Amino acid sequence: MKSTEQQLPNDAISFRDSLFFIWEARLHMFGGLVVGLVVATLFLITSHPEFEASISVAPPNISLPDTNFSGGEVGTGTLSSLLGIKAGNDGPGPYDRATFMFHSRELAEKLSHDPVIMHTIFAGDWDARGQRWVHHLSVSSTIHDFVSWLFGRGSWMPPGPDALSDYIQGAVLLKPSDQHGVTIITYRNVDGRFAKYFLGMLVATSDGAVREADRQRYELYQSYLTEQIGKTNAVDVRQSLIALFIGVTQRVMLVSSRANYSMDILDGPKVSAWPVAPSIAMTFLIFVMIGIAVGAALAIAQAGELAFAWTIHWSGSRPHLVRRAN
Repeated sequence: MKSTEQQLPNDAISFRDSLFFIWEARLHMFGGLVVGLVVATLFLITSHPEFEASISVAPPNISLPDTNFSGGEVGTGTLSSLLGIKAGNDGPGPYDRATFMFHSRELAEKLSHDPVIMHTIFAGDWDARGQRWVHHLSVSSTIHDFVSWLFGRGSWMPPGPDALSDYIQGAVLLKPSDQHGVTIITYRNVDGRFAKYFLGMLVATSDGAVREADRQRYELYQSYLTEQIGKTNAVDVRQSLIALFIGVTQRVMLVSSRANYSMDILDGPKVSAWPVAPSIAMTFLIFVMIGIAVGAALAIAQAGELAFAWTIHWSGSRPHLVRRAN
């Protein structure tokens, strides 16, 4: 094979000639563009797009009555100590406790009783026809079972609260909004309707759990105060207990209402109209850029072959190709 210098002994390819040869091979770049568009379309069709559900929550716009459990008036400082409970307004409020519960096992335990949630999230292990949990053997499941065995986690078990808790911790995201005190909760799933349902159940179950815990606590306070009021003869202590009983009763009334207790829902739950992952625009951009890059490389390679086979004689702005002598 002759070297480049032998094929072109005295002719140097100018920049103008190079652009001309590349332009002659432009169909490669156009073909790369078309292939990139086709591959991107096929990728989006065969992929499992995810929709994002979101809900915005904030602390309830209501002031709970001050029951003054931890001091201030005669006799009130002993209530929490007698009940063996840390009471007062220094601990986390209902809103903080409700948002903390989103990633707790207690919430996962409650949600695990919902067959819609369990069968959708762990669809790979659910046999809808046989209505039972099954362990499908695959490469990934075999590796997972082996790693579990190494760490002493035992054999495969049907999905339960622990598996759901791990899933929620990785799938449900909480981020503060630009507005003070507002938290945005997001969750993604291939089924947009389920994503909206799951997020709504997450908030409702968390709010209900906090509500029920506070209701039981305040009813315990009511029972204790009623007993102490009947036993107390000192006028000042009795008045303090009655005032405290009124405050507890007001809280019981709030807990028993149908309105959201621990948080206000400002927006949602709502689901995105278009999939958020994979991004349609980013997918097309990446595949089109790859297609054009591959097409450009082929065009440059063909331009090199043309340059070694032909020489250009310019007549003004019009090129004339002349085959090189062997």
